[in-house]
Parts: sequence; structure tokens; C-alpha cells
Amino acid sequence: MSTPGTRSRLFVALPLPDEVREPLAEYLSRCAELAPEQRWAPAGNLHLTLYFLGWVETDTMTRLVDALTEVRRPRFQLQLGGLGRFGTASRPRVLWVGVEVGREPLAALAAEVARVCHQVGVVGDDRPYNPHLTLCRVRSGTRLPALPEPVAPSAWEAGSFTLFESRTGPRGAVYAPLREYLLRSD
Repeated sequence: MSTPGTRSRLFVALPLPDEVREPLAEYLSRCAELAPEQRWAPAGNLHLTLYFLGWVETDTMTRLVDALTEVRRPRFQLQLGGLGRFGTASRPRVLWVGVEVGREPLAALAAEVARVCHQVGVVGDDRPYNPHLTLCRVRSGTRLPALPEPVAPSAWEAGSFTLFESRTGPRGAVYAPLREYLLRSD
């Protein structure tokens, strides 16, 4: 966590269980061999973002950590789907995997998280919610080769969400979990 008088770069997300992360790690490795010039996400960083907050002051972060306990959504099933992109077909900026099962409860959870964040004065990225798992940031001026479709990972039950701090370093971003919040089991 950051030190007093500083700020942290935060986001709220659903972490992936190992049985979903492992096949995606293999897929990312294959893709990185086909397109090594691209910025492929490290398997340890894979997550489904619920709300990106950006830079948050320490005192606000302390209130936020407590306020997120107010999110009381039920557990739900999730399954990832096929590839998608932000940008055009000829100039993609981001390559991602979409959500095939669980889009509605995921969007409801994201809206509730955003509401709580707004209540404590944190207004992050308020673009319309588009649930996805980022695989790659495409470097400007480069082209993506034809890539294989990812193997559809197993469905899983989303049982919690996490407040993360994004720490940048020479090897890229490291996502440090600050607090996990359980979803209702009813």
C-alpha cells in the first residue's frame, strides 16, 4: 500500500481462478511467439476489470477500502468467449477475450462498485462498461498476424472481487491485491 501523503493507482477487478488462468497463459505464450513485438499481458496480471479508479489519494483510499464492503451482490457464473478488439480491423489497439456467460451480473456488479466509488468521491473511468479480459496492447505501426482462437476456458463461479493497486516498474505493471470482498452465496 502507499505511504501517507501519497496516492496510488487503483482498480477493482475479478481475479481469475487458476483453472482459467493456466490455459490463457499457454495461449498468450503461443501468441507471443507469433507476434513477439506486441505487449502481451503477463498471465499473472489477467483479470476482469470492474472499475478503473486511476490515481487516488491515501485518505480517500482508506475510505474506499471500507466503503466497498457495502457491495452486496450475489455470486454468479462466468465463462470467457472469443477474441475481440478495440480499434479497427486494420489498426487494432487492444486485443481481448470477451465474456460469453455472466455478462449481466458482471455489469450489475461493476455498476454497484462504481456507485460506491462515486459515494466516496472517486470518479474513475466512466465509459460504458464493456466486460473483457485484455490480452495484448498492439504497438502503434505494427500489425498482428493471424492468431489462433483461444481455447474456451472452463466456466467458474465469481465468488469475490478485489481492490488492486497497479505498481509500475522496469518490467511493466505489477498488480498488488489490497483487499478481497466476498460476494453473497445466497
